[in-house]
Amino acid sequence: MLDHPLRATLFLSAASRVQSEDPPSSECKMNTQYSHISVLTEHIKRSILRLLQEGVAMDSANERRRQFIEDSGDMMEEHGLPHMAGRVIGALMICTPPYLSHEELATQIKASKGSISMSTQLLVRLNIVDRISVPGHRPHYYRLRKHLWNDLLSTRSEHVLRHLKLVGDGLALLEGEPVESKLRLIELQVFSEFFLEMLPEMAERWEGQREKRIEERLGQLS
Repeated sequence: MLDHPLRATLFLSAASRVQSEDPPSSECKMNTQYSHISVLTEHIKRSILRLLQEGVAMDSANERRRQFIEDSGDMMEEHGLPHMAGRVIGALMICTPPYLSHEELATQIKASKGSISMSTQLLVRLNIVDRISVPGHRPHYYRLRKHLWNDLLSTRSEHVLRHLKLVGDGLALLEGEPVESKLRLIELQVFSEFFLEMLPEMAERWEGQREKRIEERLGQLS
């Protein structure tokens, strides 16, 4: 297969020139041969045009994948993860099959193997990514953990408890100050307590509806 649209364009131009040449008029045999060449040239032109169209579509798809990976890195960075780790998560969310090796991650993300290694180690420690072996393959692969999102939801209570501790420290510093100076901390305190109260119910509702909602969405996509 041609590996670049420019090369296909050059072949297409050459094919057009061959077809436009006048056939030899001295011999009928030469005319017959030219007719066969003309038909073959037309087939070549059609094949090259198809390759050009496929190349443009592939470039568009690759650009969309790169943009998705970058957007994932930006979003995860807002949640406290390094940008490169977020890009790894993005690549693992859209790969088929649903796992990638170090080399494949480096190719898709266009990053060094060292950066990929540091990011995957971090994500494994955070229980976001699993390191797996695939039968018949020597390298290890990485995939997003199953039930990752409800696990992340359940661990939110740890973050909220840290918020409450921070609020307690802040209120202690403001002891004796007017109530108005404490309102910002009190709002965070009340919100955190409310969130902790609602979190078990949210996790339970999600677990009860998870399979049904996924099946419904798969039905909409099929």
